[in-house]
Amino acid sequence: MFFIGQTYAQRRIQNTKGKVNILPPAIVVLCLCGAVDVEWWRIVNNLPPIMSRHHCPYCVYAHTWSVRRHARKCTRCRREWVPSRYLVHGVRADERAWKVFLTCFLRYRTVEGVRLHTHQSRPTILKMSALVRTAMADDVPEVLQGTVEVDETYIGPQWRNRRWVERKRGTKKGRGTEKQAVFGIRERARGIVRTFLVPNVQKRTLMALMLRHIERGSTIYSDAYQLYQETPKEGYVHDFVDHKQHEYGRGDVHSNGMEGFWGVLKRRLKTTGGIKRDRLSVYVAEETWRYNNRTLSETEKINRLITFLKVFGG
Repeated sequence: MFFIGQTYAQRRIQNTKGKVNILPPAIVVLCLCGAVDVEWWRIVNNLPPIMSRHHCPYCVYAHTWSVRRHARKCTRCRREWVPSRYLVHGVRADERAWKVFLTCFLRYRTVEGVRLHTHQSRPTILKMSALVRTAMADDVPEVLQGTVEVDETYIGPQWRNRRWVERKRGTKKGRGTEKQAVFGIRERARGIVRTFLVPNVQKRTLMALMLRHIERGSTIYSDAYQLYQETPKEGYVHDFVDHKQHEYGRGDVHSNGMEGFWGVLKRRLKTTGGIKRDRLSVYVAEETWRYNNRTLSETEKINRLITFLKVFGG
């Protein structure tokens, strides 16, 4: 009896590291008789739950059996469901297909380039690309610290590509333009960036982002914008360079790292072309993720995205 019980425990009860947790013989007998719930016993003893695709999605019960057409039925609530073999709900692609897609997505960027190297249809590729960019937007550090650089830029269509009426009307350059404002923060130690699409570059907008995403006591380097010179009042150390006076660096005081990222971002967005304003945020998030994970290998990037897709897609 105990040998059978231990075999049952080895088959059904595993922790996250893959090591087997053998139940005490008395508990094994009670579990086999139905007097004790295995999941309850694991929770009481601070053991991780059993994560299986055969768990009931309604009552999270582990005891189910197979019925018709790949469906399963729960022993407790008696409901039926079909376990999904797909990685993300709503996309007919398993983990292997997702890895092939992510490999092409990281290499070729465009939908047409991915389509030529995969067996997925164009609508499926568009949906998968949108999910990946959303996952990339969530894979960002919450707080930056140490020495950071802050700057803002503006993204929009080139002047020569605008309609004649708009070119005749004219527009301002820099602050006050009609283009979309993007605010960025770069941490020098880790070489990572956070970007935010903002409605304006006023104090109440940018200061709230800096207070939320920059640790107090950090050193902030920026240009001579008046807003940044008020950061010492909030507990930061601040220094700046004046671009109007043709000063772009003074020792460690500069924002060239952030300026360099803006150049990379605009060149890559230019290759995409035709981005709608309401979708611009996910494309900026994609380029930010690529920049932050530039030191990882292709396999590490794919595994990182797969992990986020499992959580996001559920």
